[in-house]
Amino acid sequence: MQAAGVEFSLDSRDPPQPEAVRRAALRRYQQRVATAAQQPRASQLRHYFVVVRPSCLEDGGYGRPAYIEAVRERHCRLALTELCSHGTVHGGVSATC
Repeated sequence: MQAAGVEFSLDSRDPPQPEAVRRAALRRYQQRVATAAQQPRASQLRHYFVVVRPSCLEDGGYGRPAYIEAVRERHCRLALTELCSHGTVHGGVSATC
């Protein structure tokens, strides 16, 4: 829990609240990804978080994008994610699955 940035004490009677733990862990993850994306050999990671999905590193922006949620079949979601992550789709996305 400390690695995720969650502060708590074993001596405390109140356990950490699940939502607070989730937020702290997500914030720590976003910080680590942002730092990793700045490394010299992280061009694909940087492209994804700067061009494709910059909102992932913002509060409230992490999660599946709406165009992925709209596709029911898992194999189609995977294909759509792959297609969109390469930057070949701009604007509206239409799936034929």
